[in-house]
Amino acid sequence: MPQDAGLPDPSVPLPQPYPRDAAPIAGRVEPLPVPFRPAGFTPPAPPALSAAPDLMGLLSCLRQRWAGAVLLGGTLAALAAAGVFFLLQPKPLASAMVRVEAYPEGTLGTRPGSSANDFKTYLMTTASAIKSLPTIQAAMKRDEMRRLNLEAHEPDPVQAIFDDLRVEFKENSELLTIYYTHADPAVATTVASAIKLAFVDDIVKGEQDRRAAKVLKLEGSYNGIDEGLKTRIKSRDETLKRLGTVDPKLWREQRAEAVMFLREAKTQATTIGLSLIKARSELDGFDLRVKLMKAKPAEGGKEEELDLETEVARVMDADPEIKQMAGRLTRIEEELEAMDHKGLSRTRTIYTHLKGLRDTVQGQVDKRKAGITQRVKRAIAVAKKKGAPGTPATSPEELSVMRAQLKRQVDDLMLYEERNDKRIKELADEVARVPTLGEDYERNVEEIKQQQKTLDDLRQELERARVSMKDASRISGFQEAQLVKQDVKKQLLATGVAPIAVLGAVSFALAWLEFRKRRVRSAGQISRGLGIRVVGAVPKAPHLSRQLVGPGGESDLEGTPVMESIDAIRTRLLHEAQSRSTRLVMVTSATSGEGKTTLAAALATSLARAGRKTLLLDGDLRRPTAHELFEVAMQPGLSEVLLGEIEVAEAAVETAQENLFVVPAGQWDRDVLLALARDGLEGVFEKLADEFDFILIDSHPVLAANDSLLIGRQVDAVLLSVLREVSEMPRVYAAAQQLEAVGARVLGAVVNASDPEEVFTTAPAVAVAA
Repeated sequence: MPQDAGLPDPSVPLPQPYPRDAAPIAGRVEPLPVPFRPAGFTPPAPPALSAAPDLMGLLSCLRQRWAGAVLLGGTLAALAAAGVFFLLQPKPLASAMVRVEAYPEGTLGTRPGSSANDFKTYLMTTASAIKSLPTIQAAMKRDEMRRLNLEAHEPDPVQAIFDDLRVEFKENSELLTIYYTHADPAVATTVASAIKLAFVDDIVKGEQDRRAAKVLKLEGSYNGIDEGLKTRIKSRDETLKRLGTVDPKLWREQRAEAVMFLREAKTQATTIGLSLIKARSELDGFDLRVKLMKAKPAEGGKEEELDLETEVARVMDADPEIKQMAGRLTRIEEELEAMDHKGLSRTRTIYTHLKGLRDTVQGQVDKRKAGITQRVKRAIAVAKKKGAPGTPATSPEELSVMRAQLKRQVDDLMLYEERNDKRIKELADEVARVPTLGEDYERNVEEIKQQQKTLDDLRQELERARVSMKDASRISGFQEAQLVKQDVKKQLLATGVAPIAVLGAVSFALAWLEFRKRRVRSAGQISRGLGIRVVGAVPKAPHLSRQLVGPGGESDLEGTPVMESIDAIRTRLLHEAQSRSTRLVMVTSATSGEGKTTLAAALATSLARAGRKTLLLDGDLRRPTAHELFEVAMQPGLSEVLLGEIEVAEAAVETAQENLFVVPAGQWDRDVLLALARDGLEGVFEKLADEFDFILIDSHPVLAANDSLLIGRQVDAVLLSVLREVSEMPRVYAAAQQLEAVGARVLGAVVNASDPEEVFTTAPAVAVAA
């Protein structure tokens, strides 16, 4: 095969890099320096992604989808025009009028207090009454409505009439207009007339009957309450007569006075009891001193001493509080003994409580005993100091007189106490003889008051109802039902505007959706819009992959613009190999279906035709297709090499194209992905570098999985395959950013399926630059 003009001689080896340069084998190429970015820094989006849609941009997008806009928009516009025309086509409309008097004359003349607001409220109420189910049901019973036989056409004719019926009125007008629409003009007129007549004849005239029924009902209620009130009053009078009084107020005053005297007597009984206790204490003290004075000296010359314990015991025996506390202690002890006898646990709460209560009461007894002891000691000391009651010269007669006075004081108090107790008993009997009127009497009196108030209200309501029976009706018929001529301008205007609006909305929606995708239209959008270099542009060719390699190794694309464009890209790769020792190149794309496999195969065949020993390695392990282009077996391949099952030289298969070898993808599984993540390709590329001039890798799409990112870290350069009218610029930009983030060197993008003019203006420039 003749050597292409202007290409390096394949017999001359490619220059090796300087020692200071990194070798062109994956794993030994230093990653590209990452520019310093402060924390939180977000780089601005490129112009192609940040530009807002404008009119020209939307029109350009609409040109790409004009067929869909015409087909879809035209269909929807026609449907919209037809739908609006039929939907807005006015149905026959019938109207009838009813008059409502603003200030009707009643039996007492014009009603006072009438105002504009009152009349408006009455109009609104009347309009609601006309459009109500009772009125419609009354209209359905009329003969003219029965002849329409609406039940045969409507499942619920009453609801159908309610939906299409409306009642309107104007300010400062006594007329209510009834409107009804229906497809049949005769039905519309009949229904409007029946509604008016049913309301005026049946509803309004039936109002007199309702007024009369209301009067009868009020009279019945009034009479019933009046009879009940009389019964309650009679029961109240009988109760007072049975108690012997006709004045409940005087009865209550007598009882209150008796209760007050009883309370005073009980208070006086308390005072007498305290005085009696004091007098008895003085008498006991007097007797104690006399006893001390009369004591004679015993044998030995000593006076007979008063026994303190005996006196204390005597006083304690007579003390009522000591007796009460002693009885309480006895009961507590009996309960504790009973619990011990039953074998109850002493840790129970009740047992502990009783013990604590016993200790408390015993403490009170001890405290009381100590007080009595101190009092007796003081009495004995005073008696010894004074020697006797009164003066030292007090005679026995005087002592008797003094004791008699104290004894008389005690007796008088006891007699006074007895008389007061008798008085208390008499007052208690008197209070008992004056009984209360009771809750039943009070409840009866309260219900009498409430029934009297209710009876007064009913009397007023009954008078108003009787007066309203004599008032004339404010409502009367004014105009018979007739058809109304309707305006069709709205229908015609909407019919003309609707299709235009629908067509414009569909066109705008399609243009907006197309703009949101930001598909690649030209190579200039990649370079200027995304800031990614364009390495070349390949024109559109049908079934390009089938024409790359013929049966004898020759390509069917010789001399075509497609081959010229591919050779131009090959020239750029050869230039990169000479200038930057770029020999290991990965071809990938943002997503699937963007021509990366075809581009990789085309570049491999072009390098092989240029006399370079080239290896095409199928790195798309998940969806391999390179083996189908060159008609070789899919395995063994790269997957088996990564798993260490075979050597890479054993996986390389020679194709019909001279100098071109292919390593298929092999059988992929999860273990292969793990081996790839552990940099399993580094040693593989080092072995292949000594045998091949160029190694092209067809990789998996970048955004679909991270396989391309794992491989991209170990190659010399990356080519992005972009398909015109298919690739989306946000995805292409994202793929380039992810590759650069892992340190991969993006050589540039190749735009597939470009316009011929763009190809011829781009490819030569690339060749010259190379």
